[in-house]
Amino acid sequence: MTVIEALSDMERLATQVLAAPPELRALCWWAVAEIDRQKFARANPTLAAMREAVPDSLMRDIVADQHRGVSAPLSMTATPGAPPPPEPQRGTGWVEPYIPDRTNDFELMDRLVEGMVGGPNDTRKFR
Repeated sequence: MTVIEALSDMERLATQVLAAPPELRALCWWAVAEIDRQKFARANPTLAAMREAVPDSLMRDIVADQHRGVSAPLSMTATPGAPPPPEPQRGTGWVEPYIPDRTNDFELMDRLVEGMVGGPNDTRKFR
């Protein structure tokens, strides 16, 4: 029987596979799974690469962990029966604003203006 003949008559192939010894049956199911995997890889190469990167057993374990819920945090340094650490001191968060002394800035500006146009009481420009 050729591969084409076997695939064209699936009922006959299935009965022969079921009647085969367990080793041959496992090999046939592996071949069918491999054909499906390759067909999937041709149709969707990105998803196939993701499936190759992370094994199904790991994904199954991750999903099982999520179904169990969040576990209590564990630490190798924690001693059993130790008192919990103290809560940190909390304040109001208020900080006094910093207002810089700008008197020197105003004096500098007054000197600049005085050098350009004269002092506030200088009337030379008005004559």
